[in-house]
Order: sequence, then structure tokens, then C-alpha cells
Amino acid sequence: LLAELESEQDLPAISALREALREAATPPELLALIHYRLSLSVRAVEGLAAAEDHARASVELAERTGDLALTAATTAALATIRFRAGHPDAPDIAERAYELAANDDRQRIEVGMALAHVLVWSAQLGRARSLLEVLQHDSRDRDERMSARCLWYLAFVERYAGRLALAAEYAEQARELSLQYGH
Repeated sequence: LLAELESEQDLPAISALREALREAATPPELLALIHYRLSLSVRAVEGLAAAEDHARASVELAERTGDLALTAATTAALATIRFRAGHPDAPDIAERAYELAANDDRQRIEVGMALAHVLVWSAQLGRARSLLEVLQHDSRDRDERMSARCLWYLAFVERYAGRLALAAEYAEQARELSLQYGH
């Protein structure tokens, strides 16, 4: 299953995930993770409504487990999906996810990117910039792919803010890092 997911091919991943859902006696933590992965995979293939159904299921299951990191991740996915569908509660959901992840460094960065996405595309440039600078700083030495994502978003922020030289600098840094990973 993880090999299918890592290949970034939605259809085989969706099929494997659906098969995993049908397994008997699957622990709630794993069910939450499966629904979470499905919410991210089906949105481009089956639409945002199907993605939201899986995201909601993943949040409900994660909350029942008491695992704050899992709840933060699933809540962030729900926020992103609802934001893409134009729901006005999405920023609040993204904020809640980020608060849940506050005490877990790895999760805080990942979930923070969902909040940054909402802030950038909501044109909350100052807040997006502040968050992205922190996330980029925190990921720079331990996760270059995440650092590249932060830099890519920072390039957008600075472009929209009219700071084109800085936007170009961030974009070039993001490109250089991404090329190292075949993107």
C-alpha cells in the first residue's frame, strides 16, 4: 500500500486503499489513516464531495483514538478540502488543526502547510509570510522537500505583495531543492 501511495498514481492507490478499508478488524488508527489518504487521493479523481466524506470519517476516527497528531493531520486535510470547495469555515478548521499540532514539531510543520495554503490563497499575505518563514526555518535542516514547499509558497506571497526580486529568489531556491528530488 505504501509503495502504491509513494508512486503518486492516484488510481492504483485508491484501489489499494479501498481494499484496505474492507479488511476486518482494522484498528481505528489505521482506518483513520486510510480515510485520510483516500481524502487526499480521491479529490482529483472523484471530486471534493467524495474527498470530504473520507476526510470527515478520518477526523471522527482520529478523535476517537485520542491521538492528537493524527487528529491534527486529518483535520488539516478536511480544512484543505473544504477550502478548495469554497466553504467559509475552512480557515477556522485549519487554525484548529494547527493548534492541535502545536506540541509535535514534525506534525506542526506539515499541518502548518495546510494553514499556510489557506492563508496564501485567502490573500492574508502578512500572516502567511510569518507562518511560512517559521515553517521554512524549522524544516530547512531536516526536510528539504518541505523547505522547498515553504519557499514555493513564499515566492507566491512575495509575488502578490509586489516584492518581485524576493519572490524570484525564493522561487529559485525552491527550484534548486526540488530538482534534487526529481520534481
